[in-house]
Amino acid sequence: MRKIIACLDIGSFSIKLVVGEITKNKVNILACAESPSQGIKKGYIVNPESASIAIKDVFSKCENMLGLPIKSVLLCVPTDNLECFVSSASVNITNEDNVITHDDITKAMQKSIYKKIDDNKELVTILPTKFIINDDEVVSNPVKCVAGKLTVNVVAVVVPKINTDNISQISTTGSPIIFDNVLFIKSVNGIASKNVIPVAKIFRSLSRLYKT
Repeated sequence: MRKIIACLDIGSFSIKLVVGEITKNKVNILACAESPSQGIKKGYIVNPESASIAIKDVFSKCENMLGLPIKSVLLCVPTDNLECFVSSASVNITNEDNVITHDDITKAMQKSIYKKIDDNKELVTILPTKFIINDDEVVSNPVKCVAGKLTVNVVAVVVPKINTDNISQISTTGSPIIFDNVLFIKSVNGIASKNVIPVAKIFRSLSRLYKT
């Protein structure tokens, strides 16, 4: 199955869309487009309706190049006042065979940030850094391991909600664009991810990384 991704960068001066196909850990660019920004000030969406017009324009250009509709995107959002924190949580493996599943990873990661994010902050990513089974064995992929307990160490990234509040409005102003549950953030030191729809989906996406 082909893995094709689209990435949208909403800037103050221009809006850019790039579509690529991932093959053998490389990205082959299939289409790209750029349009002048509308409704954007200092990287923030101040007029969702105007922003939607400009975004729809770059989508139309890329879709014409591809001959296919683009249904979801990865989105760059501001990283002003981004914060990181480390955490850890454990869950007991309760299924009949004591085999660790993706759901167990999800539960441990959710537990690791429970009541640790302020109401004015938005979770943009949670990255597992270590998996420990039965308190004493470190594994790179716990899925299908037999154990009574799974511990997950994580790094969580949050930003002020103001950085993301207007993003979700774009999808309700007549634009046919649907933002994917995982979005990318520009950062000085790398990239992080952001979800616009329920946070639980980011855990499911991350747990799939450990599917064997």
